Amino acid sequence: MHTKSIGLIAVMLLLGSVGCSQQATVTGVVTGNGKHVDNGQIVFRPIDGAGKVKPAAGTIQGDGTYQMRTAGNEPLSPGTYQVLYCPPDTLEDERGRAVKVSPWKSYKAPVDPITVEEGENYITIELSK
Repeated sequence: MHTKSIGLIAVMLLLGSVGCSQQATVTGVVTGNGKHVDNGQIVFRPIDGAGKVKPAAGTIQGDGTYQMRTAGNEPLSPGTYQVLYCPPDTLEDERGRAVKVSPWKSYKAPVDPITVEEGENYITIELSK
């Protein structure tokens, strides 16, 4: 009985500490030259956090929208991030065959870092040549 009580207390402490961590969600749209970017990936690399803040990535959808997640499919930690854009080398047809080079291949993410706040964040990312 004493062992069960200790185990229950340990689980409650663990859940309590997990619930106290700050979390953020990030969604948004990626544009370039005033048009929606329709492929590639966005990566958020933490600038601060002393190794405690995980990087995050999001796949850009056909309408330019993205949603960031960490490798563990978790929300992000609030903080400052450097944005990276990873274009595909080529675009593929419905059978997976390479058909042409992505028109966004020469575009870059902004140099200025972005700040992710606790809670919901909507961030527009403008790529440039």
